[in-house]
Parts: sequence; C-alpha cells; structure tokens
Amino acid sequence: INMEKTDKRIKVKRDGVEVYEWEQNLEEVILYFKKSNILYIAKDKSSKISLNIKADLIEISFKENGDNIVSFRDNFSKKVRNSESIWEIENDILTITLVKALKGEMWKSVFDSDEQINTFQEEEIKKLMLKERFQ
Repeated sequence: INMEKTDKRIKVKRDGVEVYEWEQNLEEVILYFKKSNILYIAKDKSSKISLNIKADLIEISFKENGDNIVSFRDNFSKKVRNSESIWEIENDILTITLVKALKGEMWKSVFDSDEQINTFQEEEIKKLMLKERFQ
C-alpha cells in the first residue's frame, strides 16, 4: 500500500493501483472512488452500484445479470455512524461521507488493511481539525 498526499486528500494504492482517495475533518471521513475502479470487473460498465455501510465495514457491489457482485469490501479502522453516512455518484466519482462515531477522533487509516498515515500527514490533519474546531 502506497499513500500520497494531494491537497488534503490522501491517495491509497493497493498492489500499485490507486484504489481510492480520502480526507477527514472533525466529524467525517470522506472517500472518493473512481466509478471505473468499482466496476473494473463488470461486463457492463454502466451497472448500478449499491453500498452497504455498517458501523465497522463497507461493501460496494453492483448488479450484473441479476447477480450481486461485490467489488470492494473492507473493515473500517474506527467505528462510523452508518445511519448518518451518505453516498453519491457524480461525474463518475463515488463519494462516500462517513460520519465518525466519535467526533474529533483522528483516523490514521480508513481501513484496517491499509497503511497508516505518516507523522507529518497526521500533524497536518490535526492542525486542520484544530482550526475547524475553533471556527
């Protein structure tokens, strides 16, 4: 897993391929997936995507020939308020806004299986969150 910082977003790669980008603020963790990364195994690239968000995991799938095919499933590194979390697809970007179970909690990675952010990235995010807290 390789992480690169772009603006406030952190790019996450698995096996050398960018899988998603993410950022966080006091209350939320926001994920950005390219629709093509979700439908990479789909025959029909216009397949309808669906999400199942639980407090500790996410499952992204699509329907093809009546079958539900899971293209991404992972456990969160921290808990989310799944009933308040939302998602949308716009301009071929799947944006998932996860509401943190504990407001102000620092996430060092979105998923257990991903590398944690480095100390410099952590300090930058803490500064942004601190600024946000006092606005």
